Amino acid sequence: MKIIKSIAIAAGITAVVAVVLVGPRHAAQYMGTTMKMMRHEVQKNVPIEVEIARLEGLIQTLDQSVLANERKLIEYEVDLEYLQREIQDRNDELAAHQLVLQNLRSQLATRNVSYQFAGQTYDWEDLNQEALTRLEAFKAQRDYVEVRTATMETMQEAVAMSREQLDQARNQRSKYMELIDQLQAKNIKLKAKEELAATINRLKVEDTSNQFATVHELFERLNKRLEVENKYLDKKIGMARIDSTPGTGGHDMVGRDASAEIAVALELTPVPNRTPIASTVPTAEQEDQVVSSHPGQ
Repeated sequence: MKIIKSIAIAAGITAVVAVVLVGPRHAAQYMGTTMKMMRHEVQKNVPIEVEIARLEGLIQTLDQSVLANERKLIEYEVDLEYLQREIQDRNDELAAHQLVLQNLRSQLATRNVSYQFAGQTYDWEDLNQEALTRLEAFKAQRDYVEVRTATMETMQEAVAMSREQLDQARNQRSKYMELIDQLQAKNIKLKAKEELAATINRLKVEDTSNQFATVHELFERLNKRLEVENKYLDKKIGMARIDSTPGTGGHDMVGRDASAEIAVALELTPVPNRTPIASTVPTAEQEDQVVSSHPGQ
């Protein structure tokens, strides 16, 4: 509407300037161009639905015109049928009159005292006059039939042409109705696209590339930390396992009293110290004392 208002204002200014600068004669041309621009802008801004409804209204108007012409054409066709029957009847009458004239001619070819014709008695002069009268009537009727035949032929051509035009109008009407259906389908598709575009525009989010960059950076940093901590704990656990493993070397056990250490670890009463028995081979005296201390063995 703003565009139309702007064009209207521009048209008024153009009209005034045109009259002042180029005069009224050329101003009309400028005004005509401006009106075409306005009409084009108005048509361009009219909703498609309104234009389709207007097109349907035009077709309905054409339908009414076609129906009105159809009624007239039917009247002409009926008149033509009556005319054809009339001409046929008159041709039949002409054929009968022609036979009568031929009969009269045959009788007049003879010179009789009297003649019988149509239930009456004629002399030659009266019969000749009757034949002439009938001949003039025959000629007049034949001329009339010729005129009516020409009229009938003209009507036949007009009716055939009108019928063809009406058939073409009906075909065009059907064609344009199909085109309207296509326009409506295209308009529905266009509306769907507009709604989709509006929905996409509403759902459009801001550029999140920077946010995803921050997320990626934080993910990498946390991943590195977790990797360091896991590796550090793996090393720590490995070292603890090494410390808890008993040594296999004999020097580690030298001078240690297991009983005492167990008592200390388990908070038990200490066992009196005993001199450990040397693991040496016994002498002969020692073997005898052992044997004597176990009599009966």
